[in-house]
Amino acid sequence: MKHESMNIRRVIRANRLLAEQGHANDTLAALDEVAALRKDAERYRWLRDAENGGELSVGQQCSVCDEYPKYEEVAWYYDIELDGLIDAAMQRAKAVGAA
Repeated sequence: MKHESMNIRRVIRANRLLAEQGHANDTLAALDEVAALRKDAERYRWLRDAENGGELSVGQQCSVCDEYPKYEEVAWYYDIELDGLIDAAMQRAKAVGAA
């Protein structure tokens, strides 16, 4: 009986949350969204934490030398540094969109 009461309270809380998120009485849509968000987070963590065996990294071209031999300098970003750069870029994009 105690467990049933706890489960009912959890369902009520879940329904309130779904209603706040625009998914009132639409549990399947909410579950699909959660699954998609988890997949996005998994992709990002894989890239951010450089656990991909060097297959893919995030870099930014810093400069290019046109003299022989030609070369370019690239800065590679991981972990907290990458998070900060993404957050800053998102803020700039929001500021431009708000203007």
